[in-house]
Amino acid sequence: MTAGKGKFSFGGNYVRTTFDSFEGENLRKGDITLFLTHADLNRDGGHLEFFFEGDTIKANLFLNIRAETAAFFANYGVTDRLDVGMALPYLRITMDARIHEHIEKFSTGDEPFVFHIFQNGTDDNDISAHGKAEGFGDLVLRAKYRLRKSTEGGGLAAGLDLRLPTADETELLGSGATQAKLYLIASGSGKRFSPHVNAGYTFSRGGSTVTGPLPDEINYTAGFDAALHRRVTFTADLIGRTLRNFDRIVRVEKEWEFTHGAGGPVETTTISDYQLQKDNLNMLLGSVGLKINPFGRLLISGNVLLSQGKRGLQDYFTPVVSIDYTF
Repeated sequence: MTAGKGKFSFGGNYVRTTFDSFEGENLRKGDITLFLTHADLNRDGGHLEFFFEGDTIKANLFLNIRAETAAFFANYGVTDRLDVGMALPYLRITMDARIHEHIEKFSTGDEPFVFHIFQNGTDDNDISAHGKAEGFGDLVLRAKYRLRKSTEGGGLAAGLDLRLPTADETELLGSGATQAKLYLIASGSGKRFSPHVNAGYTFSRGGSTVTGPLPDEINYTAGFDAALHRRVTFTADLIGRTLRNFDRIVRVEKEWEFTHGAGGPVETTTISDYQLQKDNLNMLLGSVGLKINPFGRLLISGNVLLSQGKRGLQDYFTPVVSIDYTF
């Protein structure tokens, strides 16, 4: 539904995101594991000539990432069929990182002399860092045009969202890309139950020096509204995004060769590594919540977003609150 000619609405929402996992690996428990290998001292392209080069440092990464977003939005009915609007988010991002390092003495564990040790005199070491950023995110301009309206209140509309790179992408406040999202919105209407479905495509151009170029996306949503009371509505949605031809960072296992002492037999073990892999990344969220109209034209909404997969960067439970007023 469009707002109607001359109608103006504004409001805001608040989202708190605490990221839990990356590609199924727990961020807070140190599941992300890197193996740092020895420098190639004689530059022969290997690590067996000097046997002590077979030692590695096992580094477990512990990450606590929090993002709070307050988005302010406004919408105006140019005609009975056409709405235009904008949305501007304000973000506060904090990140606490700790790396626990442990020297894996594959080659020198049995040697009488100490070849590798941290400055603290042990085989273990911790590195910690804290960072935060705060400011406005990327501006979104939007338009919606109603193509068809049914006599019962449902219908069909087309929408355009234009996301502009107005934020500082080096602080992770923006994407550094220009994105245009084209989509169709279809809805039915009944006295107590109203289904709806959205389908669209996002064209992306550019990106930041931190994350690289953004991929195009396929976007889709399906759900329903159910009236529990004349002032209370229950909502449920399934929200999907497919990032096309995306550079995923995936964990792989590889064999590591080492020798015990100079001239000893070559042995192998398995260590983990990460590499880029071109792929389509499908991300799915479930959303449930309530819309409450306490009086007049004030609308208050509360939702929870529930992650439906493990691929990519995930927050398993995300609360969202929103307030909207029309006059």
